[in-house]
Amino acid sequence: MRFFSRFASVVAASALVLAALAVPASAAPLVKYRTGLNFSLCLDVRGGVGAAGQDMQLWHCGEVPGQRWEKRGEQLASDLNRGLCLDVRGGIGAADQDVQVWHCGNLAGQRWVRDGLLLRSGLNHNLCLDVRGAQGKPDQDVQLWHCDRNNAAQHWHEF
Repeated sequence: MRFFSRFASVVAASALVLAALAVPASAAPLVKYRTGLNFSLCLDVRGGVGAAGQDMQLWHCGEVPGQRWEKRGEQLASDLNRGLCLDVRGGIGAADQDVQVWHCGNLAGQRWVRDGLLLRSGLNHNLCLDVRGAQGKPDQDVQLWHCDRNNAAQHWHEF
């Protein structure tokens, strides 16, 4: 009888350990976005800081939370802080607006519609996520700009 009692305890403890290590089935896969300007550069939260208001930039692709995004319908939540989403600063649907991370909410400035390689803004579908200055080098800012399917600065390769 003691054997079965100890065996049952070991099995129960093992099950608890395995359950704690398991990834929840509801967890969405994380994605990264490479720019069409330079495949070694990714969409990145500047400075790797998980705080509201941090600007977006291009940076060397790596295994860092500031480059990983959880897709939640049309929202992209940052892996740095899942309470922050990719957002158009000020919620203004005009060209040349900066892109940042901000508190996730039901905001048009946090909706991104995939259209081929483009990410169109929910504020204005004629505006897309764009690399300011169209330079494929690190530390370039990310903004909204007039959508152009032929512009590599607006091509975002998801992986």
